[in-house]
Amino acid sequence: MQDVRLRSLTQPTNIYNQISITKTGKSTMSITLELPPKIEALLRQRAESTGQDISQMALSVLALGLSLDDKDFFAALKGIQRGLDDFEQGQFSSLEEFVAEQNQKYGLSLEA
Repeated sequence: MQDVRLRSLTQPTNIYNQISITKTGKSTMSITLELPPKIEALLRQRAESTGQDISQMALSVLALGLSLDDKDFFAALKGIQRGLDDFEQGQFSSLEEFVAEQNQKYGLSLEA
């Protein structure tokens, strides 16, 4: 069984944080991640909204990241960091604005 412990940071930082990994057996690994509060909140929110345990959600996110090739993975990390930086600076759109933009951009008729 995987043991994932989450500890949030109290000060702003980027998504590249300290990770400690301990191999505790042939098929068990314990990982302790220091997450920025925003990342922790997003992880908790996603786990709650999908009804998953936070450890299972963390494993799902990790598996998804590992399934990408290096170029896509690092592009995704840069995009996430850019989004977090924009949010921190108050540069974000409401859901309604985002949906309207996507509708116009791709000729969709989604509703917020």
